[in-house]
Amino acid sequence: ISNKNGSYCELTAMYWAWKNIKKIYPNLYYIGLSHYRRLFDFNHPYAIQDKYIYNENNIIDYKTDVHSLLSILDKYDVITTKRKYYSYPIYIDYCINHISDDFRILRHIISEKTPEYSDTFNKVLMENNAFAPYNMNIIRWETFNDYCTWLFYILAETEKQINISNYNAVQKRIFGYMAERLWNVYFIKHKLKAKHLPISLYINDIHTTPLSVQKHQVELKHGCSC
Repeated sequence: ISNKNGSYCELTAMYWAWKNIKKIYPNLYYIGLSHYRRLFDFNHPYAIQDKYIYNENNIIDYKTDVHSLLSILDKYDVITTKRKYYSYPIYIDYCINHISDDFRILRHIISEKTPEYSDTFNKVLMENNAFAPYNMNIIRWETFNDYCTWLFYILAETEKQINISNYNAVQKRIFGYMAERLWNVYFIKHKLKAKHLPISLYINDIHTTPLSVQKHQVELKHGCSC
């Protein structure tokens, strides 16, 4: 589904792995997904903050701590990102930043196509104010296979009912955004014991400008100083 990268985002790589990677590595036991600039930070397993920001040039120094990785997987079913917290339920955040009708369609499809997930969907997204973002995880292959079977079925059914042809580039990332929420529904529904790690975020525009100046620049950019 690489031609759908604009709306499925990192899920196109995830889909490829689901369909192909066992042909290359038939004895694969664990599988994980990170991003080109978001990687699990094994150096701060007990951190309160959800990310550590580095200049992208430092990504060459990134190494996976295999000992820490295996010790975590001995105790947990899944490694995923630290939760982001909001002052309102997760569905409100989705409706503020994306298309609210799309969320209602997704909720209806869950209740219609996989009703066994409805209670968890409501609990995680309608009543809860935190979720683990970015579609990042490390899990056993069997769990990954089961999750992908459910996830891509739900997204395909949702895609049939939503016309995104007039969406801007941000809103066209719809299925990546939905999957971030659905991943939380899945691992909570299946009572997977999760270790939440912060991420290392590598970017090429780390600002040294004072925050007050940055704020003023943003206000001017948007034509507003209120």
